[in-house]
Amino acid sequence: MAMAEFTHFDNDGNAHMVDVGSKADTKRIAIVKGHIRMQPETLAMITDGTAKKGDV
Repeated sequence: MAMAEFTHFDNDGNAHMVDVGSKADTKRIAIVKGHIRMQPETLAMITDGTAKKGDV
């Protein structure tokens, strides 16, 4: 599909917002996986609830 066929791109390829209010709802499921690396001390602050930023 050429870029000009997408309604959210102009002829120069610049993106812009399009009105999708009239589109029917679609049921979708997203499955994600991730890894978080941190120091053991950071994990302890989070699990103990002692992080200065509040509820993490």
